[in-house]
Amino acid sequence: MKSFRIVIIMFLMYSAGDNVAKCIKPEAFYDATSVVFSLQGEVLDGDYSLPDVTVNFYIDNVKMTSTVTDKRGVFRINLHHNTIYTVETLKEGFIPEKVILNTKVTDEILKNGGIGETFDFTISMFREYPGLKPDVFSDPLVYYYFNAIKGWYFEPDARKSKMGSISQTISKINQLMEHDYQKLIQEGDKALLKKNIEVALTKYAQAQLIIPEDEEAHEKSDDLIKALKKEKKLDELYARTIAKADEDYGKQDFENARANYNYARILKKKEKYPRNKLNSVDSAAQIIYLKNRAIYDSLNFKAEVFYNNKDFSKALGYYEPSLKLFPNDAFLKKRISAINKALKDKEAVSPAENNTDKNKQQSEQEKKKNK
Repeated sequence: MKSFRIVIIMFLMYSAGDNVAKCIKPEAFYDATSVVFSLQGEVLDGDYSLPDVTVNFYIDNVKMTSTVTDKRGVFRINLHHNTIYTVETLKEGFIPEKVILNTKVTDEILKNGGIGETFDFTISMFREYPGLKPDVFSDPLVYYYFNAIKGWYFEPDARKSKMGSISQTISKINQLMEHDYQKLIQEGDKALLKKNIEVALTKYAQAQLIIPEDEEAHEKSDDLIKALKKEKKLDELYARTIAKADEDYGKQDFENARANYNYARILKKKEKYPRNKLNSVDSAAQIIYLKNRAIYDSLNFKAEVFYNNKDFSKALGYYEPSLKLFPNDAFLKKRISAINKALKDKEAVSPAENNTDKNKQQSEQEKKKNK
């Protein structure tokens, strides 16, 4: 069963290349003056290109540059050689992820004009899904570097990469999706036995959204849609669904708006309105998401300063507001857990320290008396 994921494919090349995947012709070059190469890539959601993905590039935790994928899911950006980047991908509804990209190569290779081969650099992103613990994403997943022995520019470092964890995450997502899919099918079947057609259709439609390529939910939905159409009840159900979706959208309840527009899209596949509104929902949700991410970055920058100086109480004052913005953030949970443990340990040690200080004071007082 196919899992939901995004893959960013970045192509690096120093000479004219042959045909490459997705017919993207990479344009990377060595500039002896500025030591810059151009990087081009495509973002995929499963088998489909994904627009409006923000790709950030950090050096030493400071964001240096950023880009966004276009309508075809493609982005282009200029980077530097001999630099270690943390590459972050952000998209509303997906788990933020990071990889380390080390662009350092040997002087000999640079003097010879670079590498005359094409390499791909991939990042897999995963949709947020109920029940999925995103702990593995709290640190960078993959570390890419140039392997001088093998002559490859982007070679995942097996010592630092978490490829095994990624595979486990894919497997976990598939298990959760399969479980929820089958549960919805069963609930739909039970509702149908009780002749609750609308409830049954809702369940089958929800199942479609979880695993779109599975035919069972499609077939069951189509049969009920035909029945409603025959009874002339489909238009009324569609109108109610659109009205509810529009209401949710007006309240900026994007999760429910998205669910209802998707339901309307299933009810009437040829209608353009729900499809267009889904694009509007995605755009609006992404704007708010990125605004919250900016607040998140600002709070965490301050929190990290206090955390590194072991001023845990002040650090907690910045981490906790961040967690309210992103309740499932694995990094924040990890930091807050460490702080709570440190504060608890400090409290346990404090009484002993107080007793020691008290004994010292008493000893000094006795010495003064004896004198």
